[in-house]
Amino acid sequence: MKKQFNVGDLVRFIKRRPSAQVSAKGIAAQERYLRENMPYMLEIGLVVANDCVQGCVVSFPSRQMANCSTLNLEVC
Repeated sequence: MKKQFNVGDLVRFIKRRPSAQVSAKGIAAQERYLRENMPYMLEIGLVVANDCVQGCVVSFPSRQMANCSTLNLEVC
């Protein structure tokens, strides 16, 4: 399924549900890692450009990403 985002849309990364096999300690460690190393995964971003040449360019408060996979994004 191909998702289309327009310039100016507010998007965020889809939050994945943890597996039933993962312990609460493991989930806490994963969220701590995300907050420290990849804070943009928890932020709301703005679509700056979306075309066939550049791909989907999203600007988050902490980072600007080019070629962001639209399968991992959802509209807020």
